[in-house]
Amino acid sequence: MKKIVLSFISTIIFFSFMGCSSDLVQAPGIESGTTTLTVNGVVRTLEYRVPEDGAEALIIALHGATDTPARFEDYSKITDIVNDTKSFGVVYPAGINENWNDGRPELVTKTGNADDVGFINEIIAHYKVEGYSKFYIVGMSNGGVMAQRMVCEGAAEISGIAVVSATQTTEISTNCNDNITAVDALFVFGDQDVIFLSNGDIAFSSDTHITMPSTRNYWVARNGCSSTILSKSLDKVSDDHTVVDFNDGQSCSAKFRYIDINNGGHRWADPSATNGSLLLGYASHEISTAEEIVSFFGL
Repeated sequence: MKKIVLSFISTIIFFSFMGCSSDLVQAPGIESGTTTLTVNGVVRTLEYRVPEDGAEALIIALHGATDTPARFEDYSKITDIVNDTKSFGVVYPAGINENWNDGRPELVTKTGNADDVGFINEIIAHYKVEGYSKFYIVGMSNGGVMAQRMVCEGAAEISGIAVVSATQTTEISTNCNDNITAVDALFVFGDQDVIFLSNGDIAFSSDTHITMPSTRNYWVARNGCSSTILSKSLDKVSDDHTVVDFNDGQSCSAKFRYIDINNGGHRWADPSATNGSLLLGYASHEISTAEEIVSFFGL
């Protein structure tokens, strides 16, 4: 029975993350395709969408648990911005068994203890050879936890992270190898998230997390911010049931922003996101998460 329930939840998670489906086509001036990299003898795959004339910056976009690069590309809308601006490239790696080994014991088991830190480092090394010099990690849910693991393992290689619908897990809080290096960090989180629960539990899991207030405090300290201030509040769309607050770090060594989606669920906010199934809560239509990420990184 438990497997049936979790399978149903996974299906709902897939459809709830997605917005309106769109046919992604190769834009003029953009190279698109699939490539493979071998990490410790294991062949790993990633989708790439990069400007033909090259770029300085690359986003490494990590899907959530039970998701795929293709689905994440569709609902995240990051590729749309690459197609329009050609100011940066994006790659969508595939996790083992549709999961990332973000350090939590359950994810170690689900991925067969995949060397995902090594995989992402290999992506960075590969694109350095192609002329890229700035690397940003964007992650949804499990992918967002993986982004945080990366800055604990090798922050010097990472120019910034954007974490959506995830907080810092207890595992990372306890075992982070680097709590000092300042890194530009953006968090987008709904206060009614139904996976990373406000009591510190993680739904459908025996793992725990330190909640968003503690995650925010960690990054304020890590990035040397004196404080955070509410810089902007949005409530333009009446029927999405959300209000979005922007909280910006002040006098920081590296930028920190926390976008608090009041009444938002475990969702990727976007004007095109559907609110048909509410098992994972409301998706805000107040912001385009992709546009907020690209603007925060200065791309």
